[in-house]
Amino acid sequence: MRTCTKCGASKPSGAFYPSHGTKWCRQCFAAYMRTRRAAWTPPDVTPDAKKCGHCGLEKPSRAFGRLIGTSTGLHSWCRSCQAVRAKQRRATNPDAARRIKYGMPVGLYDELSRKQGRACAICRRQRKLVIDHCHATGAIRGLLCKPCNTAIGFFDDSPDIAAVAADYLERAARAKTA
Repeated sequence: MRTCTKCGASKPSGAFYPSHGTKWCRQCFAAYMRTRRAAWTPPDVTPDAKKCGHCGLEKPSRAFGRLIGTSTGLHSWCRSCQAVRAKQRRATNPDAARRIKYGMPVGLYDELSRKQGRACAICRRQRKLVIDHCHATGAIRGLLCKPCNTAIGFFDDSPDIAAVAADYLERAARAKTA
């Protein structure tokens, strides 16, 4: 359990961003960012075109993402250059994104994958695996394929709803064979 220095509430570690360097919980940090974004006023004039700081090409301003606090209100790199850079970063260091988003230590993904036989913990199919975590506590539950992870999300992480869905499918299968 950690204590948020903004609201003073004691919350589980999953309620805090692991790498943001803030002692505020996710809710307080998000509220702060919302007010900061709302207070920012974009420049009076957004340029029609801008030169990308990476590729050097002049592109229309819609090719750049918005960035609060800059003189133009736009990123210095165009969206396509940012996408290439992000893809390269993910390819060279896949653990970094997991560490930032879930607070997952380096190597834990590979360890979980090995323990599960490199297969989804629910359907046991060998597909690309994503991290399943509890939204309330932030605790990592295991690795699932995307369809199974999406299904759990639609069931609101409720075992009761999942059981009702399983009963429904079993009844439908019995009715089909009868």
